[in-house]
Amino acid sequence: MKRIVPIIIALLLVVGFSLPFFRPFGAVDTGYLLTILATTATLAGIGFALYGWYTITELPKQIERQVAPKIREMESSFRSELYRTQNAMQKVLSSYSMTDADRKVELLQEAVSIEPQVFNGYIALGYAYWYDQIDFVKADECFRKYLEYHPDSFEAACDLAALAASQQEWNGALGWLNQAVKMNPNSKQSIAKDRRFDELRRQKPIECQTMIED
Repeated sequence: MKRIVPIIIALLLVVGFSLPFFRPFGAVDTGYLLTILATTATLAGIGFALYGWYTITELPKQIERQVAPKIREMESSFRSELYRTQNAMQKVLSSYSMTDADRKVELLQEAVSIEPQVFNGYIALGYAYWYDQIDFVKADECFRKYLEYHPDSFEAACDLAALAASQQEWNGALGWLNQAVKMNPNSKQSIAKDRRFDELRRQKPIECQTMIED
């Protein structure tokens, strides 16, 4: 539409201005030319009015036809992602009341396989390995995996510190605690009161005190 209107107007101008020169006696009628100009201007006004109507009515329809499939695709993707997240979260929550260690691990594995970034998924799985199956290696892997998906989680760094301290890896525990403090300086007070680090504080009193006071 926006190309057709100017083309029609241009053609009318060409025809209108050319016709007088093909008259038998060769005289150019000024009145005729003025009539052509007036008619062309009128047609141009009508053309622009039609283009305005087209812009208001037809153009939004074209945009909708092009955009609507993308919107539907995005909505479908969002619903699918929301369902996965809710499904995974439900499994994480259900695991908290599980007394069967193997079933708890299995349920949490299902949760993180559905949605790896589900809140607390890998943390809960890490604790299940740590306390229920006494598997420190897999617990460490889970805490690190959660930190990979949530790099600002100072809680995960504290969990890694607590795991290291439980195995008397004092330097490793201090390293993770220092990283937790860098992530969140406000975590110092909660770390100072965390009973999981009582033995660490006895073994490394100066280092722990320096970390809290710096």
